Amino acid sequence: MKPIPAKIIYCLLLWCTANLCPPAKADTVVIIQNNFGRQQPYGFQFETSDPYNYQKLSESPKQISITFTQPVSPEESSIEVIDLYGAQVNNEPLAADGKTLYADLPPLAPGRYKVKWKARCRCTDQTQLNDVFRFVVR
Repeated sequence: MKPIPAKIIYCLLLWCTANLCPPAKADTVVIIQNNFGRQQPYGFQFETSDPYNYQKLSESPKQISITFTQPVSPEESSIEVIDLYGAQVNNEPLAADGKTLYADLPPLAPGRYKVKWKARCRCTDQTQLNDVFRFVVR
């Protein structure tokens, strides 16, 4: 049996509220929250990075940090910082502090950089995520 899509449940809730509930008093407020298109607050997911995507920095960052919603395994994860010419500029092992991965960087020359990352959760299902973000050093 397939689960009922959230949009259908939301529409049914609106219809039931409008047609089956007694009229609200003037001092009653009904709030229905719509979370369509947003990530749900469960599971292993990306939270934030420093630098963030397309950030323009006035100086070279000393490290890249990527934070997730659950503890991450640095042994099974990677962060590659790649310059404009396709060369990887970092080669130090990753460090982790619970939910955050860290990659130390050498001093970077002004230019555009791409960060390719892969992270594996320390959770029971060992979820793996990967993505790319970019930043600029001026």
